[in-house]
Order: sequence, then structure tokens, then C-alpha cells
Amino acid sequence: MSRGSAREIHLDTSFLIRALVPGSREASTLRRWLQEGHDVALSTEEAAEAARLFNATGRRRGSFQDCLVAATAMVAGAELATSDRADFRRFSAEGLKLVE
Repeated sequence: MSRGSAREIHLDTSFLIRALVPGSREASTLRRWLQEGHDVALSTEEAAEAARLFNATGRRRGSFQDCLVAATAMVAGAELATSDRADFRRFSAEGLKLVE
């Protein structure tokens, strides 16, 4: 694959952890992607912001997915459109802007 057609691939934590195991399917796949010239990235900024939101809003069981969604919008400087405004309103004090 030529550099002009390389993709950017984001890794989630579970893939990255498995990719660190020699001989795993993920390790082989990651090595192939790198050899093919793909850009590989991690969403560490979003993960750190999600953890901050989780802690700031009371570490509510089952809320981490909402924290990740809110963090992604916040890091991008975007407003969040949601049908579940009540679930995301608690992040407003932390800087999340909801679409009106």
C-alpha cells in the first residue's frame, strides 16, 4: 500500500493491551499496519478527559460511556447533540455544551 492511501487507525485500550502480547493476532495486525505505512493513534486526550469527568461527576456506576462521549465532544470543541439530555446535563458544569 502506498503512503498516499494509508489510513489513520485509532486503537482502543483492549486492542493495544493485546498487541503487546508477542504472537497475538493484534500484535501481528499492528505490525502489518505499521509496515504498510498506516498512521496509528490512541485517543489518550479523550481518555484522560473522560476519567476527569467520571471523577468530577461522582464516579457513577455505568456512566463511563457517557463520560467518553462527552469528553470526545469537549476535546473536539464541539457541541453534543443527544436525545438523552438528562444523561449529559451533569457535564455542563465541566464545560460540555449541548445543542439547543
